[in-house]
Amino acid sequence: MQREMLVLLSSLLLVPISHHALVVGQNLLQNGDFNDGLAHWNPGILDPGSVTGYPKWGTRVYQFRGDPSAFLDAPGGAFAFLDSDFFLLPHPGILTATMWGNHDPVVLGVQVRIEAGPIYVLDSFDPPKTEFGQNPVTREYTLGPELVGKSIAIRLLCRSEPVYFVGTFCNFDDVSVTSESVATSTAGPSAEYPILHGQYVDIDWSKFHDQPEVAAWAKATADAQYQYLAGAQGVPSQHIRRSLIHLDTGIGGWAGGGEVEVRVDWFFGLNLASPPESGPSASMSQRDYSLQRLDAELYHEIAHNMAVVARQGYRPSWFTEALGTWAQSSVSQDGAYTRVRAQMEDVFWTDAAYDNPDPFAGYGKGALFLWWLVGRFGIGGLHTMVSQCYGYEEPWISEQDIDERGFLPWTHMTRDQLSRGFYDSVRSGWRVDIRLVVNEQHVPEFAGSPVFTVALLMTLVICRLAITKPVFRRGGMRDKPVPPR
Repeated sequence: MQREMLVLLSSLLLVPISHHALVVGQNLLQNGDFNDGLAHWNPGILDPGSVTGYPKWGTRVYQFRGDPSAFLDAPGGAFAFLDSDFFLLPHPGILTATMWGNHDPVVLGVQVRIEAGPIYVLDSFDPPKTEFGQNPVTREYTLGPELVGKSIAIRLLCRSEPVYFVGTFCNFDDVSVTSESVATSTAGPSAEYPILHGQYVDIDWSKFHDQPEVAAWAKATADAQYQYLAGAQGVPSQHIRRSLIHLDTGIGGWAGGGEVEVRVDWFFGLNLASPPESGPSASMSQRDYSLQRLDAELYHEIAHNMAVVARQGYRPSWFTEALGTWAQSSVSQDGAYTRVRAQMEDVFWTDAAYDNPDPFAGYGKGALFLWWLVGRFGIGGLHTMVSQCYGYEEPWISEQDIDERGFLPWTHMTRDQLSRGFYDSVRSGWRVDIRLVVNEQHVPEFAGSPVFTVALLMTLVICRLAITKPVFRRGGMRDKPVPPR
């Protein structure tokens, strides 16, 4: 059971959870049993995902329950929600909901919205799957005194990762909010559920509630580069969204539908990574190298997450992962909190991009290909491809579409020609100098096959004559105001 209460402490916004027993009262939610369909519930889309016609919502009767329940079906990276009608909370209360999934993994969320105010995260988890014989789960969340007297709504959410398409359901039933007098509990000391609000991000550090420095790191690091990473990718200001960042134990992270998870073992000196034997980070200590990698992980995930997808279409992972890594590797400033130098060229060594070049492998190898393209043909064509990928322009429908409307207009070459030229260039010793490309629009010397070199140089002459202003100026991107969403 959780109770959220705002406490201002050392500039951090804390939402404590404490344990109370409440006298059960009347359900303040209308149609929480969904016997009247979705009356008094308002569906919406945060990310349409990659499957046409989705996400979907409605009510259905499962045989094992025998009465209606609500569902959100969100395949292919979709993200949807159901909002209850707003209602007044007269006293501290308990929110109860029964929830389950069907087949593929999903992330089910429970939140509270204050009318014309903030959103509070109560829960985010992969629910039990009934198709595998697992039973629905019923959870309770305490609504604390900071919500009393306010107009609030309950938000139920469902999202999937882009690789999941089968049975990506979040199901809900018997959703209720009861409110009456509060009785003292013997459950022991309270825990804290902190949310730290930044300029562009909200940080959920509930798993580290007694270590506020990790929330300060995430806020400072994300806010310092959010605007720049959006500009670097060419994300239009009207499509930039805030990110809710969950901090967890472990290494790595994910992003999707407005939420990010970053695992922060390295912040606490746990499971440190060893620097590569060669490359710009070879001489770093394990501690500094791991902090550098952690900063880069956060850059990568928020770069994925900050764009609202405008229309459905074909979004291949080789491009989105290459783009996220490319954006991550473009950050040249030292970490805003750690003061460790930014990870730039290092990613190409850790991903063996120079030893085994592959332009369509995504991540570091794909990012190296994007740098090779940007250095030769400018940033404008990449921004056009981003707009097509995320649907700001007519979205892609296939790999052939990417070639015809992405690579060819940008470079006047096919992906096969570019792939061969990139491979020859790397094998001939080409190495990217990102700072030169970012700050000076420097075009690195090309070393490839003679036939390809002549064609590429002719294209460069045409492209350079058409350029009347710098194609990539980091300061200009950072200075352009981008309103938080």
